[in-house]
Amino acid sequence: LFHRGIDPVSLHMSISALCFFNVANRATFSTIFKRDMASPRALAARRAEVVDIIARYVAA
Repeated sequence: LFHRGIDPVSLHMSISALCFFNVANRATFSTIFKRDMASPRALAARRAEVVDIIARYVAA
């Protein structure tokens, strides 16, 4: 089911980085791209994207 050899610490760091970047840069990205990056819709879309990225990474 999952790809062997994935370092759990590295996986945790990747998940944290993908999540933290969005939070840390939300105001800047909202201004640059003229989008409300904190809206429920934007947050749900980002969450789904992060889940998809990680699921594909760990898949066999």
